[in-house]
Amino acid sequence: MKSLLKLLAILSIFLILAFCASVPEEPAPEPEPEVVIEEPVPEPEPAPAPEPEPEVVIEEPEPEPEPEPVVQPLTDEEIARARDALERAKDAEADRYAPDEYGLAVDEFQEALAMAEADPDGAREHLKQSIAYAEEATEVATALIYNRYITTLENYEKKLADINADKYDPEKTRELYDEVKNTLQVFQEGNYTEARSKGDQLVEKLMDFYSTLDENIRWSGILKRDTERYMDDADEVEAFIWAPEILEEAVILYARGLEEGRNYRLQHSIDLLSKAKGLALRAVRVSPQRKQEYQTNSLMSEVEKDIEDASRLTIITEDGRIIGPEEEEKNDDQSFLLIEDGIRVLGDLQTSTLLDEARELWRLGVQEKEEGNYEKADEYFEEAGALIHKYKAMAIGETKPLTIYETNTLWYIADMEYGNPFLWPVIWLYNKEHIQDPDFLRPGWKITIPLGLP
Repeated sequence: MKSLLKLLAILSIFLILAFCASVPEEPAPEPEPEVVIEEPVPEPEPAPAPEPEPEVVIEEPEPEPEPEPVVQPLTDEEIARARDALERAKDAEADRYAPDEYGLAVDEFQEALAMAEADPDGAREHLKQSIAYAEEATEVATALIYNRYITTLENYEKKLADINADKYDPEKTRELYDEVKNTLQVFQEGNYTEARSKGDQLVEKLMDFYSTLDENIRWSGILKRDTERYMDDADEVEAFIWAPEILEEAVILYARGLEEGRNYRLQHSIDLLSKAKGLALRAVRVSPQRKQEYQTNSLMSEVEKDIEDASRLTIITEDGRIIGPEEEEKNDDQSFLLIEDGIRVLGDLQTSTLLDEARELWRLGVQEKEEGNYEKADEYFEEAGALIHKYKAMAIGETKPLTIYETNTLWYIADMEYGNPFLWPVIWLYNKEHIQDPDFLRPGWKITIPLGLP
């Protein structure tokens, strides 16, 4: 028991010293005399069973309150990142191909800007949502654009294959097909801006190439059709007669043009067919002109010969006057007309006027012919021919030989041949080379009796 008391005393002293160490020092009081209390020594008792040691409860120190967090304001960099995401979506035409996602991205961005000062953290959440929507819109739009390019490029590849572009221009076709592969590869690599730029340029190239080639093929077909049509027209106007050299050249060029087309040398085919078409058309136009010219020349020569023949005729006018071809002097019954080229026609004033008019019309026809006015020339020649026909209607027809006997007179012969003795001047004028004096006939002379008097 005494030992326990000592232990308690020592513990008390230790506690006092520990407390004194934590309290500021004060002037030390004077020491009190230590009182020693002697306790009686207890009789020894049987040792009790040891009691269980009390459980030591260690109290946790209360956590100190955390300092209230400081809210950071929204920075320009955070706003710029969201704006860049929206711009990328805009560049990808997300407003067109992904309008829902793009609209949400814009709304979130506007909401973030509206609450940036009042609630920066809330604004940050809206910016995150805006970026997420913008990126989703960009992906959707880019996928749609990619599919659109694939569809467009595949369509042009099919169109070019349908018109055999690889045969008409193999180098250009191969170059474009390689460019198609490269452009799709750029899309797959995710470089959408470059891919779209390349895709737009490529589509334009394909469109131009296809349009040009298809138009040339179509034009070649038109030239072939037109050339064949003009050749048919040339046959109808008998170009093989009136313009054979032109038609032959057209046929040769046409055949060569078809051959070049079958060998896919399109431009050469077009050039040859164009020339063939021009020549065939020329043959169509030239043939009628040449034919008309030929007919006009023939008519001109025919009328000219008729005029010359008519000027040598002996005619009987409606009033019974006889006009012979060799008379050169005028008298009361007859007159003479000296016309150009030394051709003389014997006749009265009315009859000479017919020949004059015929020759003048013939001259006008020649003038129109030389100017290329064939229809007008034909009109003049036909009118001249009509006058000559009228003149010839007064001419004497066939003749027969007659030998003069002693008792013959022109009066008697006219009465015997024509039944009218007063027509004796017809016989005299017709034989004036031999009969200088109508009252003197020599037996044995051979004269000509004109028959078929009008």
